[in-house]
This record gives sequence, structure tokens and C-alpha cells, in this order.
Amino acid sequence: RPIVLTFKKIFPLNLQEIGEKAISLLPVNYRNLWNKIRRGAGEEAVFFIELCQIHAYILETRDREDIKSYSYESLLEDKEEFTRSLLREVGIGEEYLVQALSALEKDSQANSDLLSRERLS
Repeated sequence: RPIVLTFKKIFPLNLQEIGEKAISLLPVNYRNLWNKIRRGAGEEAVFFIELCQIHAYILETRDREDIKSYSYESLLEDKEEFTRSLLREVGIGEEYLVQALSALEKDSQANSDLLSRERLS
């Protein structure tokens, strides 16, 4: 059964050094929290950094009604409207709509033995 000591033998990294360096790069609010709850270094710091990343992601996506999602099925339903919406979302003018639609006609996987349109049809 692997344990932390086994991991340290396989990967002789100095997790304490890595953890402390990474903690120093976190935003101030996370560094202050780390200083309050610090129980150790190394593995604990690395785990704390992962939790900070998850927390930041949750804050970023909470209450975001402006996040758009696109599906392949909606592309197949109406290529023009899908492309127009996508261009608008990323801030590209509609003057590029014709070019974007023509790019959709090209088989980007043409050289793939598994995924080319010719192979899949």
C-alpha cells in the first residue's frame, strides 16, 4: 500500500520547498488564510493550493448567467446562427461570418485515418 514515505522515495521532491514557494505566489487573502491554519508544510501546502484553485473557480462561476455553452448538436442544427452567436460571444464582428462558415466546410481531420469525414461517412 503506497504511503507518503513511498511517494517521497519514488519522487525525491522537496514538497516543503515547493509548497512554500507556491504559497508565496497565492493572492493575499489565501496567504493570510494559510498563515492562520498552517499545520505543516509540504503535502499540506500542496493540498491547500489545490483547494484554493477550486475555491477560485467556484467564485468565478457562481451566479454567472452570462456564461454561454455550445453543443455540437446546435452547430449541426443551424451552422449560421451558431457561428454568428459564437462570433458575437468572443467579440468578433459579423463581417467575418462568411469566412468562419467557409472554415466549417473544410475537414480539419482530413489526414486522420480514424476521424476524417471520408472515413466516418
